[in-house]
Amino acid sequence: MPRRAVVVEDDQIAGELAKSLLTQAGYEVDSFARGDASVLAAIAELKPELVILDILMPGEDGLTLCHRIKGNASLRACKVIVVSGKSYEADRLRAHRCGADFFIEKPFDPAAFPKLVDEVMSGALSLQAGTIPEIPESERPELSLSVWGCRGPGAAQGSTRYGSRSSCVSVEWEGSFFIFDAGSGILDCGEELARRGTPHEIWLFLSHFHRDHVEGLGAFLARLPPGTNVRLGAPKDPDRTLASQVEAAASLSSTGPIGASVEIYEMKEERYEVLPGVALAAFYTNHPGQTLGFSLKARGKKLVYCPDSELYGEGATAFEDYDDKLARSCEGADFLIHDGAHATTEHLSLKMSGHSSALDAVEFAGKHGIGKLLVFHHDASRSDEDLDRYAMDAGAKARTKKYPLGLAFARCGLKLGI
Repeated sequence: MPRRAVVVEDDQIAGELAKSLLTQAGYEVDSFARGDASVLAAIAELKPELVILDILMPGEDGLTLCHRIKGNASLRACKVIVVSGKSYEADRLRAHRCGADFFIEKPFDPAAFPKLVDEVMSGALSLQAGTIPEIPESERPELSLSVWGCRGPGAAQGSTRYGSRSSCVSVEWEGSFFIFDAGSGILDCGEELARRGTPHEIWLFLSHFHRDHVEGLGAFLARLPPGTNVRLGAPKDPDRTLASQVEAAASLSSTGPIGASVEIYEMKEERYEVLPGVALAAFYTNHPGQTLGFSLKARGKKLVYCPDSELYGEGATAFEDYDDKLARSCEGADFLIHDGAHATTEHLSLKMSGHSSALDAVEFAGKHGIGKLLVFHHDASRSDEDLDRYAMDAGAKARTKKYPLGLAFARCGLKLGI
């Protein structure tokens, strides 16, 4: 007696292909072009061993229908395979939660389809819950990276795992201490330095003077003990002195007189030999105002910090050459910290805002052979659950593209060896 299958698919070509392949594999197949109560009633009457579901279709979406099938005691043993072009990791996770047994991304390989179905029916294949990507530790780390703040402007509410502090990252090795940006995260950095013993010399580089990159500067400088030497580099606006910009930024969180010695350096798109064997290159990023990114080469490692940056992606015109320019700055990079402020579904509507999505960053890092990517500058409105979903989508893209990319979303308190 042939096994029975049901295909629910509004795309006629995809539906007929799935039906034909299942028929050739020995199934008796019924097909429907929409998901609604009548389809669920038909499935309950037919009691098929297998149901193939698209996600986006008229009536109820496929995941809702899957949930209803698996919630029906008489149908619970039925295997459900979701076949969809909407294959973000968040959708795979939703499919798993709705009880789906497997997920096949469109367009699928007709030659492989019957074997996948057989393995699902036998229990050899199953849909696993989505995972949040994490960067593995380097086997022989030379530099120590700490994330003290990773949010964009605004007050982040209710975030416990990703944190609420704004931009600040530190890199250190053998007594050398470099800080990139002075958002509110620099206050936690300062407390850590006070506990450990503040180094005599600190290098502090500001990407630009937007509030979320400097709002902790004054309080940080005021807490440093006398005798500390801070070498502060930043870009200068054409119509202001750099000293006045630094003074205005420090006044945002001033808590008293500054005892440390602060040397201010105007930085341009150039390469600097900041210490013997340590090279720092500054480059302008695609963001409103004078904004720099930085690449740091030390102890045979190269790290690029590019927190506010709008990538053009594959749709770039001949005049939009920023991605190529950034690729030259990132050449040979072991580690990239890059802007991923936008949700994957909103970036097209927010062009010319000076920010990118995590999927843009994954595409850029994978295309240019960067070893590890830390997605940074999360919008303050994003909850932990939002960022988990975006991280899973980014991980799915890297896997789909087969990029050998270490990937994670930045969170306050994250420490990594490079």
